Amino acid sequence: RLKALQNISRICTTGGEYKLLLKYFPEASHISLVHLGYYPIDAMISKDMMASRVAGNNIIVGNSAYGHGNHVEVFKKLKSLDLTGRKVIVPLSYGDVPGYILEEGKKLLGDSFEPLLDFMPLEEYNRLLLSSDVFIYGNYRQAAVGNIVVALYIGAKVFLNPKNPLYSMYKERGYTIFSIDELEEKINYHLTEEEVENNRNKVLTTSSYEHIKENILHFFS
Repeated sequence: RLKALQNISRICTTGGEYKLLLKYFPEASHISLVHLGYYPIDAMISKDMMASRVAGNNIIVGNSAYGHGNHVEVFKKLKSLDLTGRKVIVPLSYGDVPGYILEEGKKLLGDSFEPLLDFMPLEEYNRLLLSSDVFIYGNYRQAAVGNIVVALYIGAKVFLNPKNPLYSMYKERGYTIFSIDELEEKINYHLTEEEVENNRNKVLTTSSYEHIKENILHFFS
């Protein structure tokens, strides 16, 4: 592994994962970081949605049916909260353990639990995102970057597991983002206009089509 590292000059990943690499392999300090841009925000959502903001109070949990989403851990936290008038929407259209998540979701959340089992047209899925002001991702590892970027842009509150490298990355970049340990305290918190605009501007700065294109040309041409 150490020999292979000597042949690598750059890696494209998140800042948090880059720090983990250097923590476990300090011999990799010569490797430079190319920040992961993921999909451009202006390719993931329509022009009309670029001007839209959250207009509902539902809750999105996870982005797939994979076990690393730690859905049940999140469901247990939500179970103790007042979910009156809210749906807990859980995308499960791909992954390997949907049955278990379905069973636990129904048991812990009852009528509030609303699983999504089929793929949806992007425009329809984006309308669903606009109906939700809370997005929770229990993953310990980097995942759901596209969903997180959209949620931050439309003015929603995003809760990540503090073990997730994305959490420290977004905090260090100055985003208003929360730990799932703050869920009880912050689930009904209303982001200020300044916090919403700050998140939107940061997304546009780092995740627009033009920025990502310039980044790729700079590092790989």
